[in-house]
Amino acid sequence: MNRKHVLLPLVSVVSFAAGSLVPWAPMATHAQAQTDTKGPKYLLVDYMKVNPGKEGNYYRLEHDIWNPIHQEFVKSGKKRFWSFYGVRFPSGADEKYDYVTVNGFDNFAQVEAPYTSLPEVLKKVHPNTKMEEFG
Repeated sequence: MNRKHVLLPLVSVVSFAAGSLVPWAPMATHAQAQTDTKGPKYLLVDYMKVNPGKEGNYYRLEHDIWNPIHQEFVKSGKKRFWSFYGVRFPSGADEKYDYVTVNGFDNFAQVEAPYTSLPEVLKKVHPNTKMEEFG
């Protein structure tokens, strides 16, 4: 799997002109703080290209491993939200990416080091997984 990061500072609205992005059902793909009325200041967008035939493995990785981690980061205030999308079109083996994740942050310090507490969060949400196995 190939991954590319893009940081987008928000002024008011960000629109994706990358084709059609759809939330990847049936997973709870969006973790967001419910009490906030203002949007995040920064978005970190990751574009993933999954090897053919590995889509199920990638989905399980995002659903079973990363989704609970991101939910915990949202609960603890380390990020505003996380979303996971599948690209509906354009699609195919020749396209540059198949999936997109979007992380929302309130300040740049959160963007610079979003996973500093990953060992503690991993222990909390996946108590039977060691950090060495996770990597």
